[in-house]
Amino acid sequence: MTAPRDVTVRPAKVGGVLGAVVLGLVTFHLFFQYHRLTVASGFLSFGLTNKFDLDAEATVPAYFSALLLLGAALLLWSIASDQTRRRDWWSWGGLAVLFLLLSVDEAVDFHNSISAPLKGRIGNTRGALRSAWVIPAVAFLLVFAATYLRFFLRLPRRFQVLFALAEVLYVGGAVGGEMVGGWHIESHGAQNAAYILISSAEEAMEMAGVVVFIYALLLYKTLYGRPVQVQFGDPARPENLGPQGGSAAWRRLPSPRNRRGADLNPTSTLLSARP
Repeated sequence: MTAPRDVTVRPAKVGGVLGAVVLGLVTFHLFFQYHRLTVASGFLSFGLTNKFDLDAEATVPAYFSALLLLGAALLLWSIASDQTRRRDWWSWGGLAVLFLLLSVDEAVDFHNSISAPLKGRIGNTRGALRSAWVIPAVAFLLVFAATYLRFFLRLPRRFQVLFALAEVLYVGGAVGGEMVGGWHIESHGAQNAAYILISSAEEAMEMAGVVVFIYALLLYKTLYGRPVQVQFGDPARPENLGPQGGSAAWRRLPSPRNRRGADLNPTSTLLSARP
């Protein structure tokens, strides 16, 4: 029988792989858009232009973004489940729910569907506010920032930097990029290379922000929670049986320690499920 083999999920490696996928999606998008603008329609595109369009919905990049947001939501919920203080549980749990909603929105494009009703109520917005949904989005961001400021200040300095970087990238792309793109469409239209670059930067920033956030969450779990680890092997082997005789493999991991050597999580155990 094959001996069990542990595979630890390393934050840097996961971040690198996800970042490479983002880079690949942006490259495909730029190639097909350049081809669409400069080469005879359909030649060498193999019908993939729309499938890899960063500025459209129900595409490969859109579903990948939705999966990224869902992954962040699951990591946030896992971190919330590790918390012992009620205040911390609500903070992490609230973020998990928020990212779950963002994932659903990315998949079904709900935010764009509210622009028309908003324009009907507040008038025809133009320029940077061409997509009217950015108005309630900015209001929500202000409320969110005020609500989570104390939570953010309680984070270790390292994670303050990583979370802030992720937020700047994601919000800068989602809201800032949308406003710049709206202004450009009003002035120059959308069928030009400049708009393609603007929309590409917008979506790339969004995905990069979530990748940075996922890296930060995995690192946080590694240092302060239960590290993510998967064990491959034969569940029937005695050494792979769980404490109740099940097929899941349990093993106790070394607890993370701070700079002074104090144990940060002395009772941490890990359930490594068979793939």
